[in-house]
Amino acid sequence: MHYLYLRVIVPCSVLLPVTAATARWGALPGACRILLYYLLFAGAMNAASGILAANKIPNLYLLHFYTIAELAFLLAFFNKVPQAGLSKKALLVTVVLFTIAGIINFLFLQRFNHFNTYTRPVEALIIAACCLAYFYHYNPDEHKTWSGTGINWMITGMLLYFTGALLLFVFSDIILKENNPALRLATWNIHATLVLIMYLLFAIGFLQWKR
Repeated sequence: MHYLYLRVIVPCSVLLPVTAATARWGALPGACRILLYYLLFAGAMNAASGILAANKIPNLYLLHFYTIAELAFLLAFFNKVPQAGLSKKALLVTVVLFTIAGIINFLFLQRFNHFNTYTRPVEALIIAACCLAYFYHYNPDEHKTWSGTGINWMITGMLLYFTGALLLFVFSDIILKENNPALRLATWNIHATLVLIMYLLFAIGFLQWKR
């Protein structure tokens, strides 16, 4: 049952927001289209990781690449959300510096056969900070309710996932070193549930745009 949840149900749940975005494609603003591209990328990476794992081929190197690309996608998303009040230059510099840090981590610190436990918490912290900046600067639209504003659902999903995952990433070194399969399984289940919630909120957000 755990295998089904972690390897099938949660990875396939990305189809929910992808389907919702496709149905609303003509009405989507630029930020939401970038989010769709991110979801397609995430789905492809999950599929590749699953295929490699099924064939007992190491796949942790994909996570290093995924982390860098994920940050780039999501900061490109925030770049298209002026309500967040974030500097375009600061976002670009952050992507460049994080990419350099990710490459250094991959080449010299945590090689391809290790989890990137240094860069994942940093990424989570950056995205969570962007989400908080959005809600700090949030100015309600008099023509829309909070729940009728798709971006609100999407950024709420990101905030819930990245703040929750931040704790898991921070303590991941300790968890990985513990010879406790039950603890590891519980950790992966929590992470998977956070991903599922984020995807569901993304789907709700996409559906707020009408043709």
